[in-house]
Amino acid sequence: MPIYLIRHTSTILPKTFCYGQLDVELQKPYFMQFETILQQLPKDINTLYSSPLSRCKKLADYIVEKNKIEKLYFDDRLKELNFGSWEGKEWDNISPPELNRWMENFVKISTPNGESFTDLYNRSIAFLESIKSTTNTVIITHAGVIRSMLCYVNKKPLANAFNFSCNFGEVIVI
Repeated sequence: MPIYLIRHTSTILPKTFCYGQLDVELQKPYFMQFETILQQLPKDINTLYSSPLSRCKKLADYIVEKNKIEKLYFDDRLKELNFGSWEGKEWDNISPPELNRWMENFVKISTPNGESFTDLYNRSIAFLESIKSTTNTVIITHAGVIRSMLCYVNKKPLANAFNFSCNFGEVIVI
């Protein structure tokens, strides 16, 4: 069964900010990007799943409206990594010892009051394995979730997750 993984489009926050589960608005105008994404999808989408964060929800609502999809589900397991106390901070304003400790082993070490990449992987894969659809499933989510799923399907270690490309608005078929 083909599964279309889509990363949301660009947000208003620059790359200098840390955000995962912080609900961040999309960079406008985004409807042209939405159309480009839509053109890469089959017309007969069976089921669409999305992270409930607004940067994914807006794209999900657009695709549902344009393709007349009847099955749209929002699932918390599709949210980005929970950065906990770091959410909304500039990377340069995060304590260097804390940041370095996490960056040296992001797979196993949780951010303060947040989660590790292994935590994200476990919930992402639990979601992926729960999918019952047999044709043309679309998942709108975030880079961390997509990379964890790509590690799973390609049998790669989580430490190699950043070897997978995952640009804003990118559609990846697994």
